[in-house]
Amino acid sequence: KILRFKQNARQVYISIETVYSMDGDTAPLQDIVNLCEKHGVYLIVDEAHSGGVFGENGSGLVCALGLETKIFARVHTFGKALGCHGAVVLG
Repeated sequence: KILRFKQNARQVYISIETVYSMDGDTAPLQDIVNLCEKHGVYLIVDEAHSGGVFGENGSGLVCALGLETKIFARVHTFGKALGCHGAVVLG
């Protein structure tokens, strides 16, 4: 696993989905968090397909793995498992 970015970069952000909808594959979230921490990179995760499925009360994969304090921002949409519209960004 290699993370490459400009040496002069002031801030680097990586954005991933926790669950990829086409196949239902989950991201190796703990490994990605470890890599981001090692390199001082901010991680943004989209929990659109893990909300309602993973974690206590369907709180998502980040919560299921206990990584809430390790993530820069989480995006939860209300249109998938919750059957509503809108979204929220948690930081």
